[in-house]
Amino acid sequence: MNDDMDEATRAGVHTVARALLPDLPAIGGEAADYILAREPGFTRGDAEAIVRRSTHPNSTAIVDGLLRDVSLDVIGPSEEVVRDTHEFIRNGVSVATVQRGYRLGTAYWCARWAKAVQTHCHDPAIAVPVTSAGTTFLLGWLERVLERLTAEAQYEAERLAREGALVQVESVRRILAADTDTDLSAARARLRYELDGQHLALVLHRTTPTEHGPSLEAVAREVTTALASRRSLVVRVDVATAWCWVPVDSAATPSFPTLTGPVVAGYGRVAAGVEGFRSSHREAQEALRVALLSGRGAGTVIPYEQVAVASLCSLDPDWTRAFVATQLGSLAVDNAAAGRLRETLEAFFAAGSGYRIAAKQLGLHHNTIRYRLDQAERLVGRPLDTDRLALEVALHLTAQLGPAVLVPDASNDK
Repeated sequence: MNDDMDEATRAGVHTVARALLPDLPAIGGEAADYILAREPGFTRGDAEAIVRRSTHPNSTAIVDGLLRDVSLDVIGPSEEVVRDTHEFIRNGVSVATVQRGYRLGTAYWCARWAKAVQTHCHDPAIAVPVTSAGTTFLLGWLERVLERLTAEAQYEAERLAREGALVQVESVRRILAADTDTDLSAARARLRYELDGQHLALVLHRTTPTEHGPSLEAVAREVTTALASRRSLVVRVDVATAWCWVPVDSAATPSFPTLTGPVVAGYGRVAAGVEGFRSSHREAQEALRVALLSGRGAGTVIPYEQVAVASLCSLDPDWTRAFVATQLGSLAVDNAAAGRLRETLEAFFAAGSGYRIAAKQLGLHHNTIRYRLDQAERLVGRPLDTDRLALEVALHLTAQLGPAVLVPDASNDK
């Protein structure tokens, strides 16, 4: 209570508070009715019963504080009320709804206090200060109690979210592992995702700390929402990685939106059923692995089909580097000159060994193509049509994996 309150006002507050004591059970019920009529968020689960259970102890605490001149500095919710707050969250009530419920309850009490002053305060000279004192106490009580309960509600919501995420991740891992004990019907209900349809799997990886840019969950939701109108499955598996499955209506891969934030992504091919759920995810993981191995920058989205060969050939990076060096010789050096020759040779092979077609693709004269191919052949150390398949594979690996499989340029060390 306010220490500056005069004795007449203090006595008036005590008189009104004592008069309310017999009515506390009814007041608790009326407060609950007032809150429930104005906040539909309390219709979830057992929330209505919890509201009715908590309004009486809160009303009792208010009257007790007014009677005993309790300082607002020591006001706080009882453990019973804290437990009720946790129960709200476990019943699916949002933190914002809990906060609004307490504000509504305080609004009811301010009106109830003003009415009680009219009835029980017989000295008109102190009616206004008694009303003001009670209202000031109620608003101070709300501020202090709500601060603690908001923290408790947020803590419980975060705890439940962590537990739910762990359960979700475990369910997904069991499906991916083809665990024969997994009840797919139960998993489908738990994940709220249809496992029997066609899936496009993605794996997103955050490349910088979480304080920079949008959250990984926000990026994942933005991407999956752009790809499908139906509910997708997004699972955060660690601080930097999210697994996603998007329900699609056809085998055609939809167009991908631009990634926002420091995120790299890989995605698999569209596949059907539980096996498709698994296979598309494996491919997405491999596409992301290749993207990270090659040092692709933020915003990169890699389809598995583009890097399938690189994925297969890079499971042992040391072996891959040795293979590239053996096949390309000095053409495997990581510098701009060798890079131009590799690009020219790859375009020449892709054009069916057609000089003019390759020249048109690269925007060069066909004689320039011939000159570069002669240079490339000298660096490789053998005719370009000798063991051509291995040579093409090595070129593909350098194009997809870049410096990860190239030989460092010794001239940069000088």
